[in-house]
Amino acid sequence: PGGNEAEGDFTEAQLAEAERLKQEVPRIDAALKNFLSMKMAEGLTGADAVEAEAGAGAPLDQQAAMGCARTVLKALNALELPPAPAWGQLHPQAEDERGVDFMDRLAKYKVVQALWQRCRAAGQKPAKLLGRSALRFAFPELRPALAEAAAGTGVAEELLRAFAEEFGRSLDAAPAAGSASDVVWA
Repeated sequence: PGGNEAEGDFTEAQLAEAERLKQEVPRIDAALKNFLSMKMAEGLTGADAVEAEAGAGAPLDQQAAMGCARTVLKALNALELPPAPAWGQLHPQAEDERGVDFMDRLAKYKVVQALWQRCRAAGQKPAKLLGRSALRFAFPELRPALAEAAAGTGVAEELLRAFAEEFGRSLDAAPAAGSASDVVWA
């Protein structure tokens, strides 16, 4: 995968996973645009769950929706994912998770972190080059960065958090019936 780690630090399975991740479509930025389009359409019809969750009451107008999407995208691309050992401490083995499954999760994260770092080191935006599988690992790291990302943008932090959380729900491996996941990641 690259970055600070040599390819020799990765197993053949991890190198294959890196190739799969690099080919995955749609990319994060395209999915976020799909989500934005959906939110803007909901705003036109007056049906919007984000404002209800945020307690804002009024439909999400186009300017607010675009501001939220821009801020989420900027925060994602600025994320520094922690090294695998630190990430493993932040996201420890679940009580019902087998040890081998935890090690597999760490190995997959290590690949995502290396690719993410490689994108950033090359001056590229991870959201333009990586897809849903990578975002599943990166998204939990986004949550703490949202407050800082909202500062000075004119986007209310509560609205931004609700927008980001709703987008995050589209990452579910087994989305609920009628969820936006199929539209967002089409």
